[in-house]
Amino acid sequence: MTERTTVKSEWGSEAELAGALMEHLQQLGWDCYPEVAVNRGGTRADLVARKGPLIWVIEAKLRFGADVLEQARKWLGHAHYVSVLVPRISSPQGRTVLTEWMRSNGVGLITADKETWSRQPEIAFETRLVLPKLHRCAHRKAKYIAEHLHPDMKRYAPGTNGGYSSPWRRTMDAAVQYIHLKPGCTIKEVVDNAKHHYHSDQSARSCLLKWLESDERVELKREGRRVTLHPRAA
Repeated sequence: MTERTTVKSEWGSEAELAGALMEHLQQLGWDCYPEVAVNRGGTRADLVARKGPLIWVIEAKLRFGADVLEQARKWLGHAHYVSVLVPRISSPQGRTVLTEWMRSNGVGLITADKETWSRQPEIAFETRLVLPKLHRCAHRKAKYIAEHLHPDMKRYAPGTNGGYSSPWRRTMDAAVQYIHLKPGCTIKEVVDNAKHHYHSDQSARSCLLKWLESDERVELKREGRRVTLHPRAA
């Protein structure tokens, strides 16, 4: 029998922490979307998990404290379940004020314990310390989140401050892709052929032209009042 040695491992980043939970939840049948932005004044969730009609928002932090609870608080009333994810807490008794706030507001606590067995990471999640409450009154707003989940969100890592998918970014990517396919096109042609998130084509033409002018991937050429769009040379 091979002897197994246990080495305690520290979590290197929130991205690593949230990524491990995302993989775990996917194995349990949840459809997971990292770094979800759904036009809520810039608020972005580290992880949104969906199973059928249920929406679960999870905010991750390397330290259990008021900061992560404030992030979670912003999602109350917008998701069926709201939880925070932190590394294993050595003395939860010393966090009574925080855990009591969570219980009274229905916010769940997930802790992640990582050990290395013979250089292979073994991760355990504890969810029973504080269970999330089902917020039935949030169904309408949770449905809005569900309708705005997009496969493009899965390109990014959870718990990061870098790239993330949003309706605006998807509109910009679609516009740039069309410009690369049709060099010399007009902004009207872009709006007519590239899917956008604006409420009307008129606002799309006005806003997109401004954003594309500052996009490094695009070059605008003007001949009098006529403006054409071209891929910027590398």
